[in-house]
This record gives sequence, structure tokens and C-alpha cells, in this order.
Amino acid sequence: MDDWVTPGDDWVTPSPSSSDIAADVAKSGASGVAKGVVGIPGIPGSLAGLIHTAGNPLVASALERIYGPEVANRFRDVSSKSQNPLPTSQEVTDAAGLTYQPKTTAGKYAETVGEFAPNVIGGPEALATRVLTRAAIPGAASEAAGQATEGTAYEPYARIAAALASGGTAARATRPGPLAAPTVEEVKNAARAGYQSPEVAAVQIKPSAVSSLGDKIENDLIGAGFRQGTTPKTFSIVNELDVPQGVQSVGVADLDSVRKALGVMSKERDIAGAPTAEAAAASRAIGHIDDFLPNLRPADLLAGDANQANAILAAARGNWKSAKQAELAATKMENARVQAASTYGGGNINNALRQAYRPLEVNNYAKTANWSPEAKAALQDVVEGALFRNSMRDIGRLAPTGPVNVGMHLAAGLPIAGMTGGVSIPLQLGIGAGTYAAKKIGEFGTQRAAQRLIDTLLRESPLHQQRLQSFSPATRLSPLLRGGLLSYLAART
Repeated sequence: MDDWVTPGDDWVTPSPSSSDIAADVAKSGASGVAKGVVGIPGIPGSLAGLIHTAGNPLVASALERIYGPEVANRFRDVSSKSQNPLPTSQEVTDAAGLTYQPKTTAGKYAETVGEFAPNVIGGPEALATRVLTRAAIPGAASEAAGQATEGTAYEPYARIAAALASGGTAARATRPGPLAAPTVEEVKNAARAGYQSPEVAAVQIKPSAVSSLGDKIENDLIGAGFRQGTTPKTFSIVNELDVPQGVQSVGVADLDSVRKALGVMSKERDIAGAPTAEAAAASRAIGHIDDFLPNLRPADLLAGDANQANAILAAARGNWKSAKQAELAATKMENARVQAASTYGGGNINNALRQAYRPLEVNNYAKTANWSPEAKAALQDVVEGALFRNSMRDIGRLAPTGPVNVGMHLAAGLPIAGMTGGVSIPLQLGIGAGTYAAKKIGEFGTQRAAQRLIDTLLRESPLHQQRLQSFSPATRLSPLLRGGLLSYLAART
């Protein structure tokens, strides 16, 4: 009779001890993990569970959203038990001996959390973060919702809804922010590393192939209407590809040196901002050089991998281009700061920034012709501004800053204050504070726009794109995570 107590006439089971709860939690958690593994997409039991429940509207909707209408329809077509030879998840767990039933509330939570354990696989977050956001939080929320609706038709739906909502909220709360743009120096260093890479240095080309390239470029220029008399600089640079006798091999760096010289020429503009004849000829010649390495015949190659070297050089050029563009934008920003600091104590930074960047936009972006549409839009945002920022700028012109505006405020405010016996002073001070706040808001917006322009240019670099490939937010794991939740829903409905 020691196992029972008798309060009045009722027989009740005593509360479990802490050791009993701990043991139940351990067994339930292990059982839940095992069941979660069985429920991973691709495991027969999980697939069968999806097929068996594909007729359920909620499951069918989830299948369509995740796998598409065609796959969802296939699941529905074989949803009857007679057509599905696969065992269900429950049948697999029973066969595997995973039949332990939790004895305590804590054990039930442990089992459900364990079922979510496979979702922690993969992703960039720390293991503790993955356990918390993909197993502990959605599992606990799912069990809480299940207990609240236990015995009703809503229980399975409440469980999955709570898991999705809580897991999504937790993932968003811990998700890394956007990948920061690299610095100008980082992008430059990446470009230098590409130009100096061993793979590029290893490539050696037969001189005859390079001389043939020079002849091909010259003939194409002449055929396109260019002449040595009108575009002497471009023809002179192309003539450097005529390899002198006695030279045993030509390196990729030699070719790239010619390309760089042509690249400088391709940026030449006339007084109206249009490309000159030299720029057009140089750009045409660059196209031939860019096509040379990828299409180099093995018979013309003495050593190295031309395709690999070309890819490295393309990335190096892209990095250098982004770095120089961002450096130009950053220089404009610093010049504006210096100009503003030397005038009225830095009070005109908004105007100074717009004036500094304006030359890059005038004449239909003549000076930034090789900028991307996104970079040009960011530049326009700095120079021309947006409606709210421009409104703040206009209101800020009335702010009591600088000798002129302070004098105007005093000249207008003192007589009014005198006529009202000082009653208007709080209102006048409020107007002054409001216009000053508007001025600062406008300045902050323009400064942010200038920084966005710099970041936009840097994010276009191959270096940033390479970093993005390895930067996987939590959502990159979505096929496994969503598949696991879908399997869980299938098993619970």
C-alpha cells in the first residue's frame, strides 16, 4: 500500500519524482528523435505518410506550395491504401520498436521536440541556435498547442500551425542580416590576387597565336571603318601584340597589359560626353582579346589552363572595376564632407553631397557609362533625392543655422514676441526646432543615399558574389525544414 495514498475515499497515483520525470524525458526525447529521423523526407515511412494523407486539404495545400501542383496531384492519385505498398511512418516506428509512450507532461514535450531534431542539420548558424529555433521552440509550441486542443479535430492542425508560426518567428529573429559589402581595399586585394595567381602565371601561349590575334584585330578595325590616321592610339596598342622574333612564349599577363591599355582608351569621351572614335575602336579590340583565351586551341597553348586563367582574370577585372568605381564615389563623399566642414561649420552637407555627385550624372551619365543600371539609379537618388527627403531639405532651409537664417529668425521673431507679450515664444521656438530637425533628417537621408551608392558598387564585385555563395541564411535550408514539417503534419493527421 506504500505506492498509493488515500485522500478521503479516492485512490490516486502519487506525483512522479524528479528522477522519474528525468528518466521519462530522456526516454521520450530519444524516442522522439528516432521518430523524427523516420520522418525525414525520403525515408519510406515519411513518403508513405504523405501519400496516405494527400487527400487531406491542409496536406494537399502544403504539398502544392512546396513541391508544385504536378507533384501534389501525383500524391493524390495514389493516396488510397490499396495503391500504396509503402508502410506508414507509424508502421515503421512500430516495427523499429519505437513504441515508448511518455508518462509525464515533460516527457510529451521532450518527445515532440525530439521529433523536430533532424531539422537542425545544416545551415550557417551555430548549433545552439539551430537547436533552439528549429527544434526546441517549434517542438514546444507544437506540443503546447496539441495539449490545448487535445481530443478535438483541431489538434493536428493546431500542432503544425504552432510549429510553423513559432519556428518561423524564431528563425527570423536569429537570421543573419544582409551580407555587408566588402571594403574598397578588400576588393582591390582580391583583384591583385587574381592577377598574381599561380594559375594565371602558369599559362604560356605560342607567340604565333598572339601575333595572329593582333592581325585579326587590326583587320577587323579596318573592316569596321577605323583607320590608323584617325585612331592612332588604338592601332599603336594593338601593334604590341605583334610578338618580336626570338620570344619563346607569351604570358597571360602580357595580354592583359595590352587589354588594360585599351581599357583606358575605351573610356575616352569628347566634350559632349560621347565616346570618341578611339574609345569605340579600343572597345572593339577588347572584345577580341576577351574572346581569345576561352577559345584558344590546345595546339596554341604551351602550358597551363587557359580557361581557368581566363575565369580568374575576368573576376580580377570585375573586382578592380568595382573597386575603382566605389573609390570614385567615396572620394566624392569625402570631398563633400570637406567642403561642408569649411563652410558654415558643416551645415550644408546636403547641398555639398548633391553638388559633388552631380557631375557624374550630367550629360546622360557620360562619366559613368560603364556603371550598372542599379548603380546609376543609386547615383540619381543621391543627386535628385526622393520626395520625403527633398521636402525635409526644403523645410530645413528655414532652420536657424548660419548667420543669415539666425538673423532672419531674430528679425521676424522679436517683434512678434514683443506684440504678444512673449506668449508666442514657445511656438517660435517649436518652429525653429522643427525646421532644424527637418534639416538634419534631410542631411541624414542624403548621406545614407551616398553610402548606398558606394555599397551598391562594391556589392557588384565578384568578391561579394563569391561571398554570397557561401552566405546561407536560415531560409536556404528550407527544403529539408519544410519537408520535415510536412512529414510531421502527415504523421499527425
